[in-house]
Amino acid sequence: MAHNVFISYSSRDKRIADAVCSTLEAQRIRCWIAPRDILPGDNWGAAIVAAIADADVLVLVFTSQANLSDHVMHEVERAVAKGIPVVPLRMEAVSPSRNLELFISAAHWLDALTPPLQHHLDRLCSTVRCLIERRTEAAAPRAVAQTPADVLRRYHEALALIESGRHAETVNILEELEQCQLFPMLALAGAPIPVGDGYYHLARALEFNAQGVLRGPGTDLPRVLRCCELALENQTSMVAEACLDAALVCDVLARRDEALRYIERGLADKPWWYQLHGAKAVILCNLGDWATAVPVLEKTLSLNPDDFFAMYNLGLALGNLAQKERAIASFQKFVDRASGDRGFPSHMADLLVSARTELNRLRYQP
Repeated sequence: MAHNVFISYSSRDKRIADAVCSTLEAQRIRCWIAPRDILPGDNWGAAIVAAIADADVLVLVFTSQANLSDHVMHEVERAVAKGIPVVPLRMEAVSPSRNLELFISAAHWLDALTPPLQHHLDRLCSTVRCLIERRTEAAAPRAVAQTPADVLRRYHEALALIESGRHAETVNILEELEQCQLFPMLALAGAPIPVGDGYYHLARALEFNAQGVLRGPGTDLPRVLRCCELALENQTSMVAEACLDAALVCDVLARRDEALRYIERGLADKPWWYQLHGAKAVILCNLGDWATAVPVLEKTLSLNPDDFFAMYNLGLALGNLAQKERAIASFQKFVDRASGDRGFPSHMADLLVSARTELNRLRYQP
């Protein structure tokens, strides 16, 4: 029987998992749960892999036991790789293990730490139903655009979805246009748009995985890179942007010489763009070329004095070059600015901790 939800849990939490299953199914949301739905004689692992692939949502019953379970980690990993949304239901005040955190750090958590449990299960039902409806809507067939005006309308619809963070739906629209070879029609519309721009926006949407993480687990990076290449092979108004994304993907794939070539091509288009200089510095740091990275980081900061990442990396590079006093000054500037800036990005909090650690290490270094 078809199902909407795969329930992932530790066998020690079966009572909670059964309650989750019962509540969802009482709301006519069909669940798949082991061992109930594994037929006698079926291969356990194969049955689980198939059930995850057929689900619209994976609900993770997150407890200290699930946090330590390799089986749970593999199930979540499989769901993320398939682009299936993961909804962690936190039953205990524990932080995810490093292995599990990689896959669920960006997921929308539902805390069920305080009684009554039923209240939290009702919220879970509402969340799951919303995710199922969203996936169903995204998968629904649409009439293929036929005229330049139709193509332009669909293209602008995709751009609006990008702005709202609905990347999967953006991919659906742009892939429809690309597979039907309709991108060239953009150039024929009332406000002509270069063909390559369509490929660039498709690449940009593809960079986000099912959990909304940029270049996160499950992202098809070679496909993203190919779309960037197609953008550059065709006329595009976004040469520098496509080069930057291609370079960052190559860096993740450890193809750093290729990444630097993309950076140089991008800089030929926009030599003033600090993000290209910053990306070049990161790639050089990853190559361990600290001496070359320092002037690039200084150039980045001259173009954008508020680039926190460049401040931090400059301290790191100087420290690796044994320029202790300059490294301390750079890290101190980063800490002072980050601590006093309400606009400091929350996702860079770990860098602030690391900078303080480096400051202490350098100050007390013999």
